[in-house]
Amino acid sequence: MALQQRHVLLALSRLYGNIALCVASLICVLTSFVYIFQGNVIRWPPRAPYFGKTVGPVDNTRIPDYLSAFKTAKSKKILFWTPFWTSYRDWPHFFNAMTAGECPVSNCDLTFDADELDQADAVVFHLIDLYWSQNNLPSRRPAGQIWILFCLESPAYPQTRIINTTVLNGVFNWTMSYRWDSDIPVPYGLVLPRNSLSEAARQHVLPEAVRRSLPLRPQLQRSLSRPKTKLVAWMASNCDAPSRRSDYVRELQMYIPVDVYGACGPLTCGQRESVKRQEDDSNSVCEVTMASYRFYLAFENALCPDYVTEKFFRTLTLGVVPVVMGGAQYSKLAPDGSFIDAMRYRPRQLAQLLLYLESNNTAYEDFFLWKESYDIVSAHPMRPLTCGLCRRLHEVTPGSFVGTHEELDRWFSASQCLNWSPNLWR
Repeated sequence: MALQQRHVLLALSRLYGNIALCVASLICVLTSFVYIFQGNVIRWPPRAPYFGKTVGPVDNTRIPDYLSAFKTAKSKKILFWTPFWTSYRDWPHFFNAMTAGECPVSNCDLTFDADELDQADAVVFHLIDLYWSQNNLPSRRPAGQIWILFCLESPAYPQTRIINTTVLNGVFNWTMSYRWDSDIPVPYGLVLPRNSLSEAARQHVLPEAVRRSLPLRPQLQRSLSRPKTKLVAWMASNCDAPSRRSDYVRELQMYIPVDVYGACGPLTCGQRESVKRQEDDSNSVCEVTMASYRFYLAFENALCPDYVTEKFFRTLTLGVVPVVMGGAQYSKLAPDGSFIDAMRYRPRQLAQLLLYLESNNTAYEDFFLWKESYDIVSAHPMRPLTCGLCRRLHEVTPGSFVGTHEELDRWFSASQCLNWSPNLWR
């Protein structure tokens, strides 16, 4: 009887030992699977919670320490997964300052070879080309790799408006766009206060993230000075823009003459600028022509938050008063009294104001008092301000987690944009 009991106890101990071994093995397998899953699934890193009511960059939270040893090389490698407007050749133009060592942090390498995915610290995707490729994302995502969504167009732009950004929620860690609340802002231009400007007189202070886009020696443009022989000019290639700016101009022409250049008018001047023509100075004659006007209609094709393109900053450099129409808070872009906001006036009221300023030269010259204390930084498309990317990559500390944008579709939504109409003030 005692012998039988010993056999039973031995059998039970073996059974429990095998069960414990199986459980331990299962735990090891599951742990390995989770590790591999996190490092390869497209939706890695795990979605970070959405913080606050304002859509913008997500906050940082901790991640497992196994990421601490990832990418210890001093130089950061940036892979461009998509082309830029169907061409990979334009990407180096955007990062000329970095590759030339002109950024505060320039220790980054660019690659366009998809086979280097596993070695890349960051991967950049151009939103429009990503859509054209039917959201062709990499099939795996190495642990610790940062994915960046790049777009300089507004969400109201026809090519972006049709994109369903909901499917991109939780995919990208950083945004890189014209918006100042992007993780890496790429402004079309900047108005910088000079060092001599007293702190008390500073009306225009740049956020830290925007300042980080600047190279070590920004290209400063001083305003031209030409005799003013004409009243108002407007240059546009999109005559049916979402902002309905053409409707405003047509009504304005009922009260004052407006010289229209480009595809929307009878006059021509220069060529359309792009990153391909960074060394081309053929538009200098056109700039002299524009500088002969008192006012220039710097009307954006879309009235979206922060969307202010080079036309505004270029007008300031020409010694012409910009009449702006856009969705940004222009007072945070440039000092008060340096521009006229058309959104505050009906076309007839704006015409009366411009005619008054034409007849009152003292009042007109007050629009240039800013030149004593500020400089214009020339930027996109000729000298894009993209220094922030390399610096941000080097600031990511080992073991830290850069969250994903859980509500990218809300942050980049055409519903935030306005359209001008005669009933806007009613």
